[in-house]
Amino acid sequence: MHFAPGAKAHALLGKRLSQGDYRALMGMRDMGQFVDYLRSHTAYRTVLGSSERIVHRNQVELRMRKTLYEHYEKFFHYYRDAYRDFFKILFMRYQVENIKLFVRGILRGETFNAGEDHLIRSKVYLAMDYDLMARAGTLQELVKALEGTPYHDLIQIYLSQETKEQLFFIEMSLDGFYFKSLGRAIQGLGRTDAALMGELLGRNVDLMNLQWIYRAKKYYGLSPEVILNYTLRQGRRFKYKELKTLSYLSSPAEVGEAMAVSDYRSLLSGGELYLQRNLQRYIYRLMEELLRRGRGTLMVPVAYLHFLEYEIQDLNSIMESIKYGVGEPGVYLIREFEERGWGFGH
Repeated sequence: MHFAPGAKAHALLGKRLSQGDYRALMGMRDMGQFVDYLRSHTAYRTVLGSSERIVHRNQVELRMRKTLYEHYEKFFHYYRDAYRDFFKILFMRYQVENIKLFVRGILRGETFNAGEDHLIRSKVYLAMDYDLMARAGTLQELVKALEGTPYHDLIQIYLSQETKEQLFFIEMSLDGFYFKSLGRAIQGLGRTDAALMGELLGRNVDLMNLQWIYRAKKYYGLSPEVILNYTLRQGRRFKYKELKTLSYLSSPAEVGEAMAVSDYRSLLSGGELYLQRNLQRYIYRLMEELLRRGRGTLMVPVAYLHFLEYEIQDLNSIMESIKYGVGEPGVYLIREFEERGWGFGH
């Protein structure tokens, strides 16, 4: 079952950017040089074309993200039944992120152009009327545009809750729906695949919960009961008892201390500024570990898709540093080229 998609994914894994590519790209002074290097020395030449002049970061990001979505759909078509359902749910994450963009835009009074092509328009998953959603000026109108989708009820219950935490409650609700859906999809997989995907899901949920509890205490002053209520219950290391203990700690510093003696001790390495980066680095290294253990399994195409997404994020970070001249972008990159003690305890 995994032979053809696994062989395809292995071939694509061999085309990832090298350490030398990263170093060269971080040394570019403008977008012209950046694009020329990708065209001349990397597999992105097929994405960027050979002759068209590309000078804007958004143009590059657009083409890369389209490629990522196309790869998801290609792997989807390799599979059948429960495995195809699994890829549908993986794809759901991008749809959830798109809905978050609309919610943020409404609550922050920002305009949003649905014509922007980073909005996923999947051929294999639930169709969304992004043009109708973009015309929504209020949450009520957005909820109306979501009628007939599973997201309608998730947001509707927050219409009357006009507080500073409204956005974050909606985002946590959407994330919870995604992870619960993914957990159900994993149950339909074969034993080995389900074990690997279950570990990946559990670690992701642990990280989401730790980040949520830390930030809820630091920025929102929410009660322990509310914090606990919005945690996800599919974690690998942090079950209900541990989540309750964390939720009832008196300060974010105490949550940080709890992280420091867990498998996730490096999340606050370098300070809170790097929390999101450290979270993604943890998942990247977990992916490498699971890929070594999961040769010939579903882990191969799943790891490739995650590596590609992270590589695109890294390229965006480098492009931002070129555009704004913000100095060394390496500290913000997800991919590392040296060993660090991240600790994958079992």
